Amino acid sequence: MRTVTGSRERHLLALALQATLPGTPMVFAGSEFGLTGVNGEHSRTPMPWNRPADQDLPTLAAYRELFGLRRAEPALRHGGLRWLHADADCLVFARETYAESVLVCVRRAAGAPLRLGVHARGLYNAEDGDVLPGDGPSVRLWRLAR
Repeated sequence: MRTVTGSRERHLLALALQATLPGTPMVFAGSEFGLTGVNGEHSRTPMPWNRPADQDLPTLAAYRELFGLRRAEPALRHGGLRWLHADADCLVFARETYAESVLVCVRRAAGAPLRLGVHARGLYNAEDGDVLPGDGPSVRLWRLAR
């Protein structure tokens, strides 16, 4: 995924979308380490299990944390999808079940903060409040009060 996205920041945005949008996330071997390649032959490169210098550990930690969050939150696995905001650099949507709502904000670049109108509890990389910050690139998740 790093090859397609071109940077760690955009790789992590794509990862967050995989972990929060409906569907089954697919991870190609090596994406969790931030590996890159130019053609199909690079997919034959052995996994760097014993080569720490070839492992992007912050990316691996993000995979563990975001997929762990997906596993822990039923709305991220089984919930409906409601789009709340979309522009050239920002997507905001809710994943909802009858029991819970999780708000997701993925920003490719900085933009204007967005006011929610309801109080939200920070769930991932987010503080409690009613404003979605405008900095980016960033990924944040909140739990909406029911």
